[in-house]
Amino acid sequence: VAAHGRLLVGLQSGKIAVSDDAGDSFTTITIASGATIEYVAASPDTGVFYVLVTNTADDTDALYSSTDVGLTWVDMDVTNNGMTTGTSLWKVAVNPTNGDNLVTTSGVATSSNYITTDGGDNWTAINDGSGLAFDSTGRLYVGFNYTDDPTASSPTWDVYTTTTPLSSIYADQIAVDPEDVNTVFNNSGMGIAISRDRTATWEDSIDGVTSVKVYDISQTDDKTVVWLGANGGLAKTENFTADEPTWEYPVLPVPGTSNIHAVWVNPDNSDIIVAGMSAMIAYSTD
Repeated sequence: VAAHGRLLVGLQSGKIAVSDDAGDSFTTITIASGATIEYVAASPDTGVFYVLVTNTADDTDALYSSTDVGLTWVDMDVTNNGMTTGTSLWKVAVNPTNGDNLVTTSGVATSSNYITTDGGDNWTAINDGSGLAFDSTGRLYVGFNYTDDPTASSPTWDVYTTTTPLSSIYADQIAVDPEDVNTVFNNSGMGIAISRDRTATWEDSIDGVTSVKVYDISQTDDKTVVWLGANGGLAKTENFTADEPTWEYPVLPVPGTSNIHAVWVNPDNSDIIVAGMSAMIAYSTD
């Protein structure tokens, strides 16, 4: 993370590398020996940073803070300030309009997310969800939910739209354009989704994507036709034996269904294809 004239890089050795010259040189500082630095966040308060660490010996997590641009660090002892012992800490974010307002997410279904409005003296459990981001006005996104009053004693939560033309939002990774709160990025079954109206609608941004996660593959006996079951839909080529096969992707057997976990093409008749996805099978004869 880059802020307050510093660049901070977390290392697996429980150390943080700090640069004050835009990365030309670094000073390495030990935060927690035998730990892994998982996540780094900057506060709007001058010189204040936070890091999440995982102790590799017992897989416990902790939150540390620094008030001197990353030179010295203090364990915030979150489990004695409202968090349940053993809470998984995955991400941390700080409200850019209020440095006392921090949020953590766990990335684990059995562990809660937490919020504080007093700089970490007290933590309260909030909505589940992995993705985490504040925008420049202080709106807080947690998973599929958002609130415009994260500093209230009981924030009001709303659910944003999750469908895209070709897929749906995963909400594991959320980012907001720091210069335009209407532009929000999210991960989806297709890859990247962009909202240009503050999550009211989403569009798929997959132009230029050159690789997909493949779950299954099927081929005709003459080797010319190949189908892939992929993350984002089916991929198909009818000239696989060419030096540079041409692919059609995504092929969606059911609108809005993006993950195809199994595919079969009749080895003697390439018009017949069966695709398997969550809770259903699709069959084609053409």
